[in-house]
Amino acid sequence: MLTPTRLVTFLLPLQLLAGCPSSGSDKHADAGVDADPPPHEDASSVAVTVPLNPIGTTCSTNGDCTSGFCADGVCCDSACSETCFSCNTTGKVGNCAPLTSGQDLSAATPCGGLSTCKVDVATSLPECKVADLQTCTTNSDCASDNCVTFFVDADGDGYGTPAEAQICTELGAQPPPGYAVLTGDCCDIDSGANAGVAAGVFFGFPDACGSYDWNCDGRIEQQQQCTYNPSLACGGECTVKSIFGGSLNLFTESCH
Repeated sequence: MLTPTRLVTFLLPLQLLAGCPSSGSDKHADAGVDADPPPHEDASSVAVTVPLNPIGTTCSTNGDCTSGFCADGVCCDSACSETCFSCNTTGKVGNCAPLTSGQDLSAATPCGGLSTCKVDVATSLPECKVADLQTCTTNSDCASDNCVTFFVDADGDGYGTPAEAQICTELGAQPPPGYAVLTGDCCDIDSGANAGVAAGVFFGFPDACGSYDWNCDGRIEQQQQCTYNPSLACGGECTVKSIFGGSLNLFTESCH
């Protein structure tokens, strides 16, 4: 089978191809005419063949390829300029095939930045979708098909504030850094104060926000009552006068 070729035309002097009779030159000289004829009377076209690159080999322009298509740096079987199609994927070099993931920056409409390529199972065609850990609105926005609501969790205790964000993520994946699946944190600068504090845990000092509502239920509950001072506040010392003079501290009022 013959290799397709490209024709390149060069203009070469006729004398170099067929020789130049001396008698003809003398005749012109005798007639008082210039010995060298005009270029158009003394030139001929010579076909010189240059082989082209087959499919799957490197190229720079369409003219380098037998197929006429140079895509993604290789001779391709088609123009392959649609979004999320590539001609240089591993195992398919030279074949325009869908990109299952990653970016496609050389397409007519690039897919990059916060987006990635993904093949739709129903159509077997690639689409440009929002990548994981990027914000979204609906499941259909995401390459993972999951647009999940997370809550801002600055202290990393697993409970977030009411402030929420919708983020693309794989089904069942851990929350992105700085976010939590659960909300209910009333002091997001103290990892010890959140809705997960057990009912039987009391503290004799306030959280980092200055509150004794450690379990974030909106109520302050005292662990016990000071008999000698029923109005004793959380963190206060329940004291009694000593028979030896001075006062004796019985306990610090802890709250929940």
